[in-house]
Amino acid sequence: CRNFEWQMCAVRGLLNWQGGGNIAFARAPKTMWLDGYPPFGHCSGWTDAPCNDQIGFANDDIFYLEVCLFSQVCKNNAQMFQLEVGENFFCDLDVDGFNNLKRILLEGPGI
Repeated sequence: CRNFEWQMCAVRGLLNWQGGGNIAFARAPKTMWLDGYPPFGHCSGWTDAPCNDQIGFANDDIFYLEVCLFSQVCKNNAQMFQLEVGENFFCDLDVDGFNNLKRILLEGPGI
C-alpha cells in the first residue's frame, strides 16, 4: 500500500525534488520480460543488505508492480512502454482507471 501511495504522489508531482509530475525509470518498462525470469519472489536486483527470499520481495518484483500499477492509472500507459532508460514519463491520470483499480484492490482476491 505504501508503494502505491508513493506512486500516486509521483503521478501528482508531490515528491520532494521531483520537479513536477515527471517520472524517470531506472530501467525501461519495455525491457520487462514476461517469461518468468527473473522468478517472482527470488532475490534479484540491487540491495544494500543480504536478501532473504522468505521475508520480502525483490527489487525486480517491485518494478513489475510499479509498472503494472502505472499502466492501470495512466491514460497514456502505452507511452510508458516506448521510453528509454532515464527518459521522463508524465502520467496522464485516468480517474476511471484509478477507481477501477481501487475497487479491485478493495474487493480482494476471489477465492
